[in-house]
Amino acid sequence: MSYYFRFILIIFALLPCFTACQDPEDLGLDLQNDEQSLRTDFTDTITVRSSVVLLDSINTTNSPRLLFGNTMDPFFGKIETTSYMRLSLGNARNVRFQGPAEEIATFDSLILELPINYTYGDTTVSQRIFVHRFAEPMEDSLPYFSNDSVRISASVLGSGFYPQNVDRSRGFFRIRLSNEFGRELFRLGGNLPDDDALQAAVAGIAIRGSGEDGAILGLSLSEAPGRLALYYSYRQLDTMTVDNFDFVFGRRFLNIKADRSGTPLELLTKEHAIPTEMLDDQGFLQAGTGVATKLAFPYLDKFAAGNRILINRASLSLSPVVHTVRDNRRPPNGLVFLYADGNGVQYKSDGSQRLLTRGLGSNDNAQMDYIAGGIDYTDLRVTEYIQDVINGIEPNKGLIVAPLGNANSVNRLIFEAPSPINQNPFRIKMFYTLIEEQ
Repeated sequence: MSYYFRFILIIFALLPCFTACQDPEDLGLDLQNDEQSLRTDFTDTITVRSSVVLLDSINTTNSPRLLFGNTMDPFFGKIETTSYMRLSLGNARNVRFQGPAEEIATFDSLILELPINYTYGDTTVSQRIFVHRFAEPMEDSLPYFSNDSVRISASVLGSGFYPQNVDRSRGFFRIRLSNEFGRELFRLGGNLPDDDALQAAVAGIAIRGSGEDGAILGLSLSEAPGRLALYYSYRQLDTMTVDNFDFVFGRRFLNIKADRSGTPLELLTKEHAIPTEMLDDQGFLQAGTGVATKLAFPYLDKFAAGNRILINRASLSLSPVVHTVRDNRRPPNGLVFLYADGNGVQYKSDGSQRLLTRGLGSNDNAQMDYIAGGIDYTDLRVTEYIQDVINGIEPNKGLIVAPLGNANSVNRLIFEAPSPINQNPFRIKMFYTLIEEQ
């Protein structure tokens, strides 16, 4: 059978598919009639009113990063971070501190080794880091938030100076803990069947900084988790052998305090938002502390003015204030957008915050990604959100821009708010089709 003949047969077979819909509405022919006109247009002058808000404390339970230390930021004030954590045997069970042939061992030392891979602030300023013991246990079932703490002993288990006590060859910040505490852990050998036994004897430890200024220090538990290494030695024939056991970090949380006295954000509270007009037309946000910026679009639901509007494409753009970006005070790696409810956020029925999604059938959270080389963020597609507000499907309550990874850093961003004097203000860019009634 020739190719041409087969082509004719396929066309006849498909013909009913093209002719089955007889109703003009089914074909979409009613989209425009003689009393309507279509006009495609563009705008980037949608009115945006912005204000800096303070959100609820952040759930930091089992944060993927430990943070500790203090720093002073000229815009956000003094930031203090403390990590609270239980110790764990990891995968080990029935731990004994002895030689392989059950040789009797003696305690040598107890070293906290922390591979620092995150810093925020001035790392050239010496800062003393303290380790304390819990004076009460952590709760198993309750979440811990950034304003929570566990009562700790006033006595110090050990301390070290950053950056002086960094082992440059291995990149570890090392703090030697007291021999008294080390021997207490060593004596538990032979009586450590599991984590429950360990935590009954030692509820946990806290790591905190001191001083007015310095840097917030952090380590990612997924990349280089750190350890509390207990060193002991034993004799095999005429040879003395040194061995160690590594305690790891179990259930944990972060406490993050901010004192904004004397800063532009001094008057910021949950009840009192600050319009960006009072902040030199700048928006502010910071991970860990709850500082975010609300974006309101007061006339967006009136944009159609009685006509039908189809949003072809809408995007948000946002640019950092360049001179506020420093290597030691980096912007967040990404930004997310939460549905606003007054000066707070909307919550779903399961208690989680309601975040803007990517749209087009995706339930993934929408986000702007930081472009390090360009000191900028990628644009964010908001076509469905804008269309829903215009159509009255979504209440016009605005959005709140907040940091991605809110529970594992204190990175901050200052960006240009809408203002006649700002060259790169936050704005909506929108292509749309207006269906006008004649």
